[in-house]
Amino acid sequence: MDTGEIIQLTNDEGPGYAFVSRTKGIMFYISNRTIWELNINAICNLKNKERSGRFRRKVAELPEKIKLSGTLSVDSNGKDIYLGVQYDEDSWGLVALNTETGKFRKIIDSSFRVGHCQAHPSIPGLIMYCWETGGDSQQRMWIVRTDGTDNEPFYKETYDEWVTHEVWWGADKALFTIWPKDEQMLKKPHGIAYISIDNRALNILSQKKYWHVGGSPDGKWAAGDNFDGDIYLINADTGDAKLLTQGHRPHGATVHPHPSFSSNSSAVLFCSEKNGNWDLFLVQLKQ
Repeated sequence: MDTGEIIQLTNDEGPGYAFVSRTKGIMFYISNRTIWELNINAICNLKNKERSGRFRRKVAELPEKIKLSGTLSVDSNGKDIYLGVQYDEDSWGLVALNTETGKFRKIIDSSFRVGHCQAHPSIPGLIMYCWETGGDSQQRMWIVRTDGTDNEPFYKETYDEWVTHEVWWGADKALFTIWPKDEQMLKKPHGIAYISIDNRALNILSQKKYWHVGGSPDGKWAAGDNFDGDIYLINADTGDAKLLTQGHRPHGATVHPHPSFSSNSSAVLFCSEKNGNWDLFLVQLKQ
């Protein structure tokens, strides 16, 4: 972040699903059907910048006859990984992987395609996931404990809401967007919304045609993008939205900004095609 230097972490053919531990300087990723643990700190501290396989450890092989479904996430305990999986054409589920033993266990089975599996950033054993359709599902947001209990809708949406792109926000909330797909829905509550774990009541934070949303770890800010590539910063206390930057999805662009925050809540990171490339931009926030 200080220099913009890019350090290559892997030499695999087509590694995917990379995700970082919240407790240690390591990341996990999948190459083919192998799940690896990689020591980021050790690689970044190499003076000659030579990469070596000695900085990674094989965690496990994906069990036979299952495919990944959606994203993966590390529990706040730093030990357990949660995976969305597909068993066959109409059977999905969530499983947990103990990274110390390499053993898998079932959390739940599901009759719908699961996606966006996200462990809570500070509460061990709590997972948010979604009914993934690539569009508007009947009930997007779900929540479950890692022992399979309390599996239920998180925010119970109505028949005419398009809920999408949910993320954890601070210690006790989740952010998401309600996309107004037509003029009729523009007349109803939409934009960036949030609910709390204890109180599932809908709160609209900022009513614009947002698509993706991210939340600062300290719970003070949210950031939203739209299809034009505008990035807004929203005050959690007042709901005031300030345009941070714009023009990051010029005509023909294929990437969405997907704004997120640094771990100390001091900066917003997002993707941009403003310069004709898939670039990473960082906007520092005034403290």
